[in-house]
Amino acid sequence: IRDKEGKLAIDKTKNDRIRQTLKDVLSKSNSHLLSPTDNSNRMQGKLHKWTNYAGGYKSRWFILEEGIVSYYKSQEDVPVSCRGSISLQIAKLWIDTSDRNRFDIVSRSGERWHLKADHAMEAKRWVVAITEAKQWLQDQDEFYKRQQQQQNQVSINKTNTMAPRMRSNYAPPSAGEADS
Repeated sequence: IRDKEGKLAIDKTKNDRIRQTLKDVLSKSNSHLLSPTDNSNRMQGKLHKWTNYAGGYKSRWFILEEGIVSYYKSQEDVPVSCRGSISLQIAKLWIDTSDRNRFDIVSRSGERWHLKADHAMEAKRWVVAITEAKQWLQDQDEFYKRQQQQQNQVSINKTNTMAPRMRSNYAPPSAGEADS
């Protein structure tokens, strides 16, 4: 919950104990957004995306789901038209050190989304969610590679154990049998 100026209680309080309690509550309440073992990784919300020098930053609706970040002109456009998507499996995250509200997502092809949140805490939530989604994708990729390696090893073992049996049962025809 924010005040009229858009600040969170955690930003306003001067009491360290209250601030720590609010941090603990916020971290626990957002931990359900992305779990590396959960396939329903999803976060959504409004961010400002840089369009161009004439338009500057424009408010857009973003959805992070299963390792893909997509954006729409507004929340109402979600069922109608996606403006763009980037797979986090091949993208990089860049964090602006001079502006805590800003971060970029850069695709392998060089497309760069300059993004800005209304508040530093909101930017941090997105950065954490994107980082966890990237880790989840890496974990999934490693899991599937290990699984494939194990299946390949089982196939090799089956082939190796069957080959000697096949050879021992096989006898080439003798010279007299080949003519008949």
